[in-house]
Amino acid sequence: MPFANYTDLLAAIPSWLMRSDLTAQIPDFVVLCESRNNKRLRTRDMESTANLTVGADNKFTLPTDYIEARRVLSNTDPVTALQPITLDQGTHFVTPSYDFYYAIKGSQLINYPFNASPITLDYYAKIPPLSLNATNWLLTNAPEVYLYGTLLQSAPFLEDDARIVTWGNLYEAAITELSKVDQRAVFGKTIARVRGTTP
Repeated sequence: MPFANYTDLLAAIPSWLMRSDLTAQIPDFVVLCESRNNKRLRTRDMESTANLTVGADNKFTLPTDYIEARRVLSNTDPVTALQPITLDQGTHFVTPSYDFYYAIKGSQLINYPFNASPITLDYYAKIPPLSLNATNWLLTNAPEVYLYGTLLQSAPFLEDDARIVTWGNLYEAAITELSKVDQRAVFGKTIARVRGTTP
């Protein structure tokens, strides 16, 4: 099941579905699959870093591919790690203190108490979409995630309820295996033993 690129994936789906009349819909199924992948996956291949500078509104604009923060550092002297809070909680930290925080509002990051120093943001980034890239790390490393995820998105359109279960189980198994492999690459077998799973 080698899919070297987006074109290969698009060509494979009709064969798996045994349908030749879905050329217009299959790219939509891939987009829906990618949306789900971005919600389900958190792997080291999604890790990215951005250096943020304050805007005229005293806020920091997040990267366009931002999903979730991993670490937020204010480049003060010394460098300070910011802790996440809600926007409501942020109203209590408008004066200098020993603790520093941040909140996310839409596509912006707000730090409390406000400091104009640049921020280093370690974050999870969206997986590069295949509609804009011939391939990406996920299609290369785990083509089954794309295959079963795309097939899963096709089932409601085809009103094939039985296949929702079939493709859904295969997709979840592929996601689980990818996450397990990623954890082992970072932590070795230790993380599996700690979490009580099979090494």
